[in-house]
Amino acid sequence: MKTKLDTLEPAIPIFSSELLPQFDRTVVRYPSALALARVAQQPERSFHFPPLEPIYLREPHITMPK
Repeated sequence: MKTKLDTLEPAIPIFSSELLPQFDRTVVRYPSALALARVAQQPERSFHFPPLEPIYLREPHITMPK
């Protein structure tokens, strides 16, 4: 994953919801629901491709049922 992220342009920000010291360029940020809702309501916004999906930097933790 690190080599894949290193191939991105330096101007492209890499956001994470927690500190990940193994990735030098990550910046801890949280999405703003208000800002996302405003962008979604703009009439000039349309998706020609499927919406972007996050790249998970580590495996999700899944709790197994008892």
